Amino acid sequence: MSNKEDKKKNKAIQCCGKDLEFKIISINPNRPSYHPQIAECPECNAYFEKKDKNDFAYKSIDDGASFSCTKCGGNIQGVRVAHPIHDGLFFNSGSGECYYEIVPYCPSCEKKPNFHGDPVIEEPTI
Repeated sequence: MSNKEDKKKNKAIQCCGKDLEFKIISINPNRPSYHPQIAECPECNAYFEKKDKNDFAYKSIDDGASFSCTKCGGNIQGVRVAHPIHDGLFFNSGSGECYYEIVPYCPSCEKKPNFHGDPVIEEPTI
C-alpha cells in the first residue's frame, strides 16, 4: 500500500473538533454483509457507524431515525441484500430460502450494494 493510501485509510473522522474512536463490534453472523464499526462523540453524544474500508462514516440524525454521510452530507439509504442459505446435503445446495438484510450506503460516495449477497452456510437439514 502506498503512503498516500495509508494516509487516506487512517484519516480521522471528527465531530465537535475531536477525533472519533471507532470500535469494532462483534461480528453478527446474522448480518453477513454489514459489520459496522461504531463511535460516539464525547461532546455531543452523536452516534456514528462506519464500514471498515471507508474514510467516512454515517452520522445518526433525528435520534437514530436516519443517517447522513460525513463526507458529502447526503442521506444514507439502505438496500435489501439476499443471502442464499446453503443448507443442503451437497456443496452449494440448499432449500432455496434466503436470509435478507438491509445494507446502508451513501448514493453519492459508494457503489450500491449488490442484491445478490454472499451465501450463508448452515448445517444440512435432514
